[in-house]
Amino acid sequence: MSEISRDPLAVPRPGAPALRATVVALTMVVLACLLAAALTTDATARDGRGKPERVSPVDAKLTACASPALAPGLRIAERPRRGRDSGVEKKARAVARIAYERGMVARAQALAVTAVLSGEIAGAAQGRDFLKRLAKLDRWRTLPPTIVIHRVLRTPDPFAYEPHWQRAVNLLGSFAQQLDGSAERVVSVGGRAPKACRASAADTSALPLPAGSSYEVEQAGSAPGATPEPSATATTSGKGAGKAAGPGRGRGGAERGATAARRPAEIVVPDGQETRFVASCGTPVLAAAAGTVEVIHDDLAAGPWLIRVRNGSGDVVIDYAHVQNPTVANGATVLVGQQLAEVGDLGDVDQCALGLAVRTRVDGALVMVDPLRWLTSQLPTPEPERPMVPETRFRVASYNVLGHHLTVPGGSKRGWAPGTTRVANGLARLEAAGVSIVVLNEFESPQASVVLADGDWGLHRATPNNVFRDGNSNGNAVAWRVDTWKLIASDEFTVPWSTRLHMPVVYLQHLTTGAIVGVIGIHNPASTARAGNQQGARELARGIELDWIAQHLDTYPDIPVILAGDFNERDTAFCGLTAGGLLASSAGGSVGPACSVPRHGPVDWIFGTLGVQFLSQYIDRGFLGSISDHPLVSADVLFGEHRAPDLG
Repeated sequence: MSEISRDPLAVPRPGAPALRATVVALTMVVLACLLAAALTTDATARDGRGKPERVSPVDAKLTACASPALAPGLRIAERPRRGRDSGVEKKARAVARIAYERGMVARAQALAVTAVLSGEIAGAAQGRDFLKRLAKLDRWRTLPPTIVIHRVLRTPDPFAYEPHWQRAVNLLGSFAQQLDGSAERVVSVGGRAPKACRASAADTSALPLPAGSSYEVEQAGSAPGATPEPSATATTSGKGAGKAAGPGRGRGGAERGATAARRPAEIVVPDGQETRFVASCGTPVLAAAAGTVEVIHDDLAAGPWLIRVRNGSGDVVIDYAHVQNPTVANGATVLVGQQLAEVGDLGDVDQCALGLAVRTRVDGALVMVDPLRWLTSQLPTPEPERPMVPETRFRVASYNVLGHHLTVPGGSKRGWAPGTTRVANGLARLEAAGVSIVVLNEFESPQASVVLADGDWGLHRATPNNVFRDGNSNGNAVAWRVDTWKLIASDEFTVPWSTRLHMPVVYLQHLTTGAIVGVIGIHNPASTARAGNQQGARELARGIELDWIAQHLDTYPDIPVILAGDFNERDTAFCGLTAGGLLASSAGGSVGPACSVPRHGPVDWIFGTLGVQFLSQYIDRGFLGSISDHPLVSADVLFGEHRAPDLG
């Protein structure tokens, strides 16, 4: 039972939404300043370098768009929203859940589901073996799915799994408790790539390979479709760029018209130059600009298919060479981002690569331009690439300590050990369980002295909710192992009540990986015989807590938040906090409006934003009757590999 139960407030006061917004906005302004300053200082200290090396805008865009950026694994619902799974769907759901529990990305889940649908995985043991082999396979993140599964299983036909991929993606999307965007994007190699790198039909132009395809760019000699002829030379820039080889006049020389002197030298290149995007064979080739297709079959250097796309006005002509498996025909109209073919190794090329040549109108004539500079100049600039932070695992707990004053002589809990003894015992249990972050409720001054004296824990106490005559104070706190975490910012926000409630907030950085997480300690009002029904007060508190999290995610979308403590309610707490799609519970259950409450029991909960994954939850009822009147709730957390947060 919560100690915060003395004065009734049965329903929220009028104007509660405006009050919530004001409270949260003021807190976030202060905390944003503290966090930005602390993280900026820490980043400088960790980096140890001076000014960063200057990178050209072209290179920055290519690097941001080409680097694999896989979306984290999808949390799998325990059962379908409607109806029942078929036999194969049950197996697929189980294997997808195993991949999630292992902290694997969504693409790995889809690969495993594909193997199930093809009949190669019949049970959990085979699923685990598949995932173990997959993790050891070189370049599995960027190879075509059917090739990956073929190599993992060492089967004879590398294309046997292609027919099952799309169904696997759709199934995985239906299994997910919460899906941010389409299932196709989530499982793609660029599922978390910058938005500017993802092509859509509404764009003017785009890069010709999917975001995250791990491609490299280099310059070759004469482009397919070009007949070399002496002319002025030019150089190009961009990754792998160098002195142009084989300058000449391209096919349709009458279109050239303008002299080299009249060309903008920084973008125009010799007509004979080909830019190659080196990527795995089978990588989709996308239309870099909209237009009408012409398929040319008699260019030996390009291979069997040279796909030329000319825009409606004829001002832009783009050639795609060395491709395989074309998906468009003569006369077809294509939009930006539409698949044209696959990367191949056909024609005059010695590796899998897309050969690209772009001609655009300059001073009234079509001339060949550097595709890299032309295409990237059309793209919005992606955010600067941030360093990768490795996977981080830790255990977090919610521990209502049972206030010290309740078990002193004359207190309401007769026969219990003193609060200091109980906390010392609880702390030993936490350490034995491997907990490195804990939210503490009903936490009083003598008990705080025990934690601080231990020496292994850092502590942030919020402003006390109650101060007693002897100077002892009662409230909420967050503690962390100092050998695992470093405090980089701390604050609190309040929930208005007749006794104002103070909720502690900390931002912690993992000492080994550098990962940053936010933790909020929660203790919401309890309904008691004396206080009456406090459901309205709890709803007001939940609203403020959710508003705080929403504003945090707007400010720092890459820093997840864990919300833990004594919520003094069961099903209504779960449904109220998960309905908006911001939070998931360590106990499982639904995420979103259709509430499906998991088996749980206590009024103590652990929630997290969707940037972290809960791998398991434990309820230690051995605390009851000797250490506290609440069980210890703990959970294993996985914060997957990710880019360092943007501190803006």
